[in-house]
Amino acid sequence: MQHAQQRFCVKGTCFFFCCQNVKEAANVLGNQAYMPTIFKASGIYWSTATDEEKDVYKNLYRMAKNVCLRMNNNVVVQQYSHPPTPNPVYETMSNQFNNGILFDTIETEFNVW
Repeated sequence: MQHAQQRFCVKGTCFFFCCQNVKEAANVLGNQAYMPTIFKASGIYWSTATDEEKDVYKNLYRMAKNVCLRMNNNVVVQQYSHPPTPNPVYETMSNQFNNGILFDTIETEFNVW
């Protein structure tokens, strides 16, 4: 049986890389911003950015995808087998609860009164 290893992939878009950059810039300035605020600021920056500025993030995205493709091509599929199931020792009920005391219920009379 083959064990499928986790594949590497880029989660996000060029805009996501821009958001990460804005978030890191806010942290450097000492502003622990709320994520919706980061996304709003990133959206404003992205909509006013020039093509050259956007190309930086597009190149980052392409480079990240290429790195992931190379990593996925180098993944070795490992063979593994399930460990053998243990062979449990089953005891019968009489042996399991045998404490050495014998009861003879045929000859014994139980007087309730």
